Amino acid sequence: MLRLEVNCGVDEGGEVEDVLKRWGLQYYSERIDGSGKPVLRFTVLVPDFVINDIADEIMKAIDLRKGHSSVVWFPVSGKSVKYSSSVKSLEKYRRRWSTADVEGLIERANSSARVDPIQLTLGAVASIIALFGLLRAAWS
Repeated sequence: MLRLEVNCGVDEGGEVEDVLKRWGLQYYSERIDGSGKPVLRFTVLVPDFVINDIADEIMKAIDLRKGHSSVVWFPVSGKSVKYSSSVKSLEKYRRRWSTADVEGLIERANSSARVDPIQLTLGAVASIIALFGLLRAAWS
């Protein structure tokens, strides 16, 4: 479980809320003062397996060049009823690949990644023909 904190301008708060609602996450928002400007802070508990996707969408929604804008997440321990319901609703985004599946895929890729002398020869001939074409175009 990760705690995601997003600080953004009041004008960008609607876009951040849209992202969090689209993902079905329950969040807490508060208005704070950041260097004399009103800033919205969103706090939400997010499952580990979707944090990158959610953070990417939020970073596209806000302007991180502003001094008061930030997206930060860090691990937390403990359980939450709200968090448990979020995990259940986001379970469809969990990767379905097991370690054995990935290892099998790598083995198949390695076994089929052989260099064939005929393909190597054809690639060399094609490169030479392309080189002659470029030289001819440069001289004319």
